[in-house]
Amino acid sequence: MLIALSKKIPMEFADLIEGDKRSRSIVISGLEEGQDGLRPSARHRDLEDKVANVLDAVDVECRPIEIYRMGKPNSKLPRLVKVVLPSRAHWRRALANARLLRDAGLPKVFMRRSMTEDERKFCPCLPFAERP
Repeated sequence: MLIALSKKIPMEFADLIEGDKRSRSIVISGLEEGQDGLRPSARHRDLEDKVANVLDAVDVECRPIEIYRMGKPNSKLPRLVKVVLPSRAHWRRALANARLLRDAGLPKVFMRRSMTEDERKFCPCLPFAERP
């Protein structure tokens, strides 16, 4: 039933929705993973607390719509965290104040806008590890 419904929705509309969501999304790197052995719900609460600390540091007062880690767990590097904010105004404020992370005691935490795979390929500002 979902497949039939998805065929009825024009791809342009789906792309529009995805673009709107991406326009309110940030990606945070450098947030440590939760401790091994924690239940998934406890790990997610830990992640929500860490994201709340980051948003406090950049002076953004909102509750994110979505928070999740991207990719497979890696013992060497923490996974990237995707955060979807409720509005573009919150998104703009977060990115404009990202420099405040260093002063807030989060020197290894970085924030950037969410990008498509094509945008990441050609962005010289990204570390090599984040490029596809």
